[in-house]
Amino acid sequence: MSETPGNTGTSITGHAGAQTPIPDTRVSRRELIKDYLSIVQSVAVSIGFVAGAVWFFAQREALPRARISHSITHRTLTPDSTWIHVSIRFTNIGKRMIKLHSGVVWLERILPLEDRLETQLKEGKPLILPTQETVEWPRLGEGYKPELNRLFEPGEDEDLEYEFVIPSNIRTVKLYSWFESQREPSLGWAKSTVYEIGANKKEEVQY
Repeated sequence: MSETPGNTGTSITGHAGAQTPIPDTRVSRRELIKDYLSIVQSVAVSIGFVAGAVWFFAQREALPRARISHSITHRTLTPDSTWIHVSIRFTNIGKRMIKLHSGVVWLERILPLEDRLETQLKEGKPLILPTQETVEWPRLGEGYKPELNRLFEPGEDEDLEYEFVIPSNIRTVKLYSWFESQREPSLGWAKSTVYEIGANKKEEVQY
């Protein structure tokens, strides 16, 4: 029995089954750049928000903060004159040093009413003009305009004292004080206190 030349073994014919296609997971360069820019934008927005919040609170603390309190005492000197002693405490309640350049301190007369104000009330005219927030009470004397040039460290305070002598018929006064730290733009602190002379039996009040 002769063999067919070249046929040295048994030959098996295989049948290939259907192959599942492999998805193309490659991302285009344009899509990568788009995703990257989106991430960068989100990070930039977040950083901007945080930076804005930090700036806001830093600006708040950047401004000096102070508190003013008044202590007022009076004594009758003669039947016609009353002595008033004023102690103004200035306290630096912030975290920055404050330099006070100047100030103003004066007394205003409330009662008895000045003739001009009494006439306005009788005629039904308002004492407070539309452009004002308080009554423009007449001043008692010139008051004080101290040049201070004093430095206040954080937490530091100091009492500034002033005296007035006024007519004894005045029963109610208003003390006004303003202390300036910066002229342009103007930055300072003001306080007003109403003081009853006739009704104050202890002759000393703190505000």
